[in-house]
Amino acid sequence: MNIIYIGQGGSGQGERRAWIYGEVMGQLLSKLAMVQAPDADSRNEMEKMSRQIQDYEILVKQLKEELREEKLRAKEEAEDLAQEMAEFRYQITGLLEEECRRRACIEQASLQRIAELEAQVQKEKRKPYTAVMPYNEA
Repeated sequence: MNIIYIGQGGSGQGERRAWIYGEVMGQLLSKLAMVQAPDADSRNEMEKMSRQIQDYEILVKQLKEELREEKLRAKEEAEDLAQEMAEFRYQITGLLEEECRRRACIEQASLQRIAELEAQVQKEKRKPYTAVMPYNEA
């Protein structure tokens, strides 16, 4: 403990103040010394935590890079899928057009056959009735 005496021996109150001042300063200085000189365990713990922080920072950088690469792959895959979809739409459109032409041909052939049958019916209606009847009924 540091005791500091200030002043001359004649003043009792001044000496008392000096003694209190020295007492307080001594306590503060000893506490300050303890704070400024951390023990080995605290220093080791701080170094360990510092290394952990650095490791985590490296890990975060790696994860960010992996995420960036994954996003790029996903974007490329999405573009590929969009291209495939466009090709499929083109193929389907071609198939639909072909089916439309096929059905138009079928419809045209059906209409032509209907016209032929109607013409035949009209021709049959114009024939005399007797030509249609069997001979023994006439």
